Amino acid sequence: MLICIGAGVRASAGPPPTSEVSIWVMPGDPQIASAVRQGLSHSLAGRGRVLREQTLGEVTEPSLRADLAQALAAYQSLKLDDALASLQRLSGIAQRLGGGDLDTHALGDLYLHLALAAQELGQNDAAWDALVRAVRIDPTRALDPARVPPRATTAHRRAQLELAQLTGVELELRLPPGGHATIDGDDAHESGTIGRRLVPGPHFVRVDAAGYEPFRGMVVLALPNEIFAPNARALASAAFESEPEEIAARLDRVPEGWRLRLRGMSGGVRLEAAARVDANNASAVTASLIDRVLGVAPAKAPPVWKRWWLWTIVGVGVTAVAVAVAVPVALSTRNGSTPGSAGGVIVPLR
Repeated sequence: MLICIGAGVRASAGPPPTSEVSIWVMPGDPQIASAVRQGLSHSLAGRGRVLREQTLGEVTEPSLRADLAQALAAYQSLKLDDALASLQRLSGIAQRLGGGDLDTHALGDLYLHLALAAQELGQNDAAWDALVRAVRIDPTRALDPARVPPRATTAHRRAQLELAQLTGVELELRLPPGGHATIDGDDAHESGTIGRRLVPGPHFVRVDAAGYEPFRGMVVLALPNEIFAPNARALASAAFESEPEEIAARLDRVPEGWRLRLRGMSGGVRLEAAARVDANNASAVTASLIDRVLGVAPAKAPPVWKRWWLWTIVGVGVTAVAVAVAVPVALSTRNGSTPGSAGGVIVPLR
């Protein structure tokens, strides 16, 4: 399991200045995470900062299914210009999202009907390109002659024959731990060789793994033994690198254990520090790294009751009271008088 923590400081408006530290916590060792939270909270609290946790949520993407259904309905209603425009727009979105939430059959429908609409409007080159893409997505699909014009069926068959002459691609996936990938909207694959050969060319690819940025897009697969290893970045790593605020922190799983890395700005200069951390030394490590990045925090002023000038005043006051009491007593004793119980003086009889 991977756990990463990214922390950023945001200054709040108004005096006195305060700061919030946002922490992103990813799935991982809860003991390490708790210890680092406590260490950061304690160290930053001494600098007037407040710890605030943010959960890394899953990336939400728009669904393409409803828009595809509307585009296909427009084609069936012979609104060919509207259908072609909608399908071309969906094609662009699908390529950016690696096919989005469309499965293999739906992706094939998108490009098949894009080809049919383009062919009816006399855009033969666009129609051929869309047919080739439809065959690359699903090479074995058979068209219904009752629903597809004969010339489109002929062109589709020609595309199948031409692409079948190419050497198929045996794809090996190398994914982050726990990751899975979908190729052209098919069922998810884990790391290793997928169970089918692919037609060479661009394919829709999606990769998801807990704690990592998702991969979405088109991948050109051309070699007979192709290896696809996406450049996966941990979400907290991405947040750490893009965090523009005064301080950022990241906790990484490394071969030797866990490493806490801090980045900060001091006098316009970017400073970084890193150290190994575990549940037992988290408090000391976080305090040390924060001091190295932000500088040693100024010593707190002692409380009033510990300040020297207060006790000097108290000492002077006590001395003054003692003198005020001692002087009359000393004078009366020297004159042979004895203080009376009523506050007067008793004079001895002669």
